[in-house]
Amino acid sequence: MKSKTKITTLTLLLVAAFTFSQSNNEKDNRRIHNKAEKAEKTVEETNEQIDSAVASIDNTIEGAKETATKVGDIFFGKKDKKKISKNTVVITIASVSYDDKDVNQLYHEISKSKGAKNIIKTYSNGQMIIQMESKSSADAIWQNVLQTTRTSFNIDKISEKSIVLKLKK
Repeated sequence: MKSKTKITTLTLLLVAAFTFSQSNNEKDNRRIHNKAEKAEKTVEETNEQIDSAVASIDNTIEGAKETATKVGDIFFGKKDKKKISKNTVVITIASVSYDDKDVNQLYHEISKSKGAKNIIKTYSNGQMIIQMESKSSADAIWQNVLQTTRTSFNIDKISEKSIVLKLKK
């Protein structure tokens, strides 16, 4: 009988050990699950804090840009976004030949000046027309022509955008 008792005792011990082992595994699993849930909540909270910090930084940067612009406007004045438009200036010289050296010298000086762009020279029936785009007035362009060249011409008419010249004979 002693062997039956030993076998029964061993069997009971095995069943008890298995049951205890199962309950420990369930407790461990619950503990691990709870820790994972806590970690997930912590990650979500951290992500929300990061999003909030990024939004705050963006607002700070925009505010700094506005402040820098205002300070720049105070020290350097407001910059007009519009550029000064270019005028079309026309210089007309009547009663000249196409290959007149004084007219060609005038054209050469104007074409080399910084203020004149897109210069067009046309000739028809003894009249030379020099047309250009410039931020400067016609008078300012004329004043930039060398005096030695200007002395070859008489001004017949001058306005903001045009000059009518006559070649001196």
